[in-house]
Amino acid sequence: MTPIKPLRVSDFDYDLPPGLIAQQPLPRRDESRMMVVDRKRGTIRHGRFSEFADSLDPGDLVILNDTKVIPARTWGTCGGARIEFLFLRELEPGLWAVLCRPAKRVRMGSSLRFAAGFEALVEEVGEEGRRLLNFGKSDVRSVLDDIGFAPLPPYIKRSREDLAARLMDLERYQTVFARKEGAIAAPTAGLHFTEGALRGLRTKDIDVRRITLEVGLATFQPVRTDLVTEHRMLEERYAITP
Repeated sequence: MTPIKPLRVSDFDYDLPPGLIAQQPLPRRDESRMMVVDRKRGTIRHGRFSEFADSLDPGDLVILNDTKVIPARTWGTCGGARIEFLFLRELEPGLWAVLCRPAKRVRMGSSLRFAAGFEALVEEVGEEGRRLLNFGKSDVRSVLDDIGFAPLPPYIKRSREDLAARLMDLERYQTVFARKEGAIAAPTAGLHFTEGALRGLRTKDIDVRRITLEVGLATFQPVRTDLVTEHRMLEERYAITP
């Protein structure tokens, strides 16, 4: 028997020219290209996501992740230095786990200022930029709605001063069926659905169900192993009905 070759992280390396990385979404979500793999015929073709329902049969099951992305990315100052923060999760009222960079200035007991009247103290220092911030009685979520940015992937470039792009990103980096807040990244496969696409599924008697998976820190977790099987993912919270 031929031994199975171990799967290495380097096996997934490929060249992606920067010019092929879209910096703006298409005007319509369902205009995105879609690869259709027909296993019965052994064919692969390019289509559009607007054809998604046509690729399914009555009785098929489509599962949607209804998690909702919070405006988790913002900037604060610490000792005069500007620091980028990613708000991960509220552990209890006013107490938030965050990521920050550059992190070396954000030390235990440091005072941080994000906006007028919106400040925090560093209560715990973790590895890889993790910090625990205490905002006291501040309504953190409400303030993030006012000053936070969509936590876009790092290969999509935005200026902090481009407020028009901020508003567009807060709308488009969110699925149309998002319901339950908690994610710090979008379930990106769902971004292509429109209300019309969802109606098309129901018209064709496709069974549509929802789960909630809060896309969290694991999606930003770097892979530092050579073998895929040695990588250990972080936990994420989810809810699935019976």
